[in-house]
Amino acid sequence: MAPTKTTSKLPSSIYNITPGTQLLVTLAGLDERLKTSFIGLERKRYFIFKTPKRKIHNGIYDYLYSGNEAKISFLYEGNIWGFASRIQAYTATPHPLVFVDFPSAIESHNLRKEHRIECYFPVQAFSGSDEYQAMILDLSRTGCGLSYSVSDPDKLPALGDTVSIECPLFGAMGEARIIGEVRRAACESNNIINLGLTFQELDSKVDQWIKNYVAQVIGLFSP
Repeated sequence: MAPTKTTSKLPSSIYNITPGTQLLVTLAGLDERLKTSFIGLERKRYFIFKTPKRKIHNGIYDYLYSGNEAKISFLYEGNIWGFASRIQAYTATPHPLVFVDFPSAIESHNLRKEHRIECYFPVQAFSGSDEYQAMILDLSRTGCGLSYSVSDPDKLPALGDTVSIECPLFGAMGEARIIGEVRRAACESNNIINLGLTFQELDSKVDQWIKNYVAQVIGLFSP
């Protein structure tokens, strides 16, 4: 696994992050990591995210005063990106938002241990009681990228939720469904859900099919 890297030249990930991407925020004085979602940014000026709901994080506004330290992290293309910042201000109405300083430096840590290949496999995805026509967009031996459309953006799975997939190509049907844990989740403006999944439970035959497929593709395109 690649070591953590710190750079003063900001990578494209900080500019390519899309609204709805889930964030983990730590505030000085509060011993808890808060889940929220990214809203927007202006280069060199500010970075905006939703304020966690008070009914979940009681007293959160006591830690959102101007100048308080904040640490923000998010997943992007197999890396954890994180930066330290300070609170600029927050708004309660018309929408609860938090403004923090735009980062001057950012750290990254590569999570991927496996080669990942691009693909376009139509599948059935199951999240909670809902079923979707979905597409696997990339695949490795240990996880995949999944995309599907929703009518309600509130259907975005949370980090740590499980999503199951039926994929006839790999024999992953019925009791042999692929089970994945959500490690990255974002909802695009057109109500397209994009998830990064880590496989949790794989039928032995499905596991072997996936490993063989990935190995064959890597072998074809390796120099």
